[in-house]
Amino acid sequence: MDRHRLAAFLNRIKDLATGVRLACSILDSVRKARFMKAKERMTRRVVTCRMDNNLAEVAALMWEERCGALPVLAPDGRLASMITDRDVAIALGTRDLRASEVLVEQVVPARVFTCLEHDEMERALSIMVAQNVRRLPVVNDEGALAGILSIDDFLLHTQPGKAGVLSLEALEALKTIVENRQRGRSQGPAELAPNPPR
Repeated sequence: MDRHRLAAFLNRIKDLATGVRLACSILDSVRKARFMKAKERMTRRVVTCRMDNNLAEVAALMWEERCGALPVLAPDGRLASMITDRDVAIALGTRDLRASEVLVEQVVPARVFTCLEHDEMERALSIMVAQNVRRLPVVNDEGALAGILSIDDFLLHTQPGKAGVLSLEALEALKTIVENRQRGRSQGPAELAPNPPR
């Protein structure tokens, strides 16, 4: 073999070795991503409201914090529900009342879906899809609010090894949530409390 052929052959071997190292690195990142915990990606600074807040206070808080949902805390401080900007809009659109006259407890559903902070990101995503929600409070082992995950967290951080879920899975989950809402499979609205007498 002459020098040029030998040099070309060695360069090909070197390129193949680099490709194999890169492929192994990607596979390792994907493997690690699958086991990332919710606490590694959740937003820790969570703004909350209380059952006795009125909808004007909630709307102002959402505006100030640039968010569309707030965890609702019960009087004892435990997580009781979630309220969304949609909940506020529908509650006010179906009543002839000012936002300051309607309390959170009159609007929110008596349920909340959560994941644990040590749950894997895939589990959190599967809960979101199963319950048709875009935001998921994260609680610790005692049930106290520790953070919140949003479908945005999956979509904005979908590089292998970062979010814990591959981008195609996150996009598929969002697609399923949207399709379920269009087909009317979303959770029913909260029971609206009757208007108080004037």
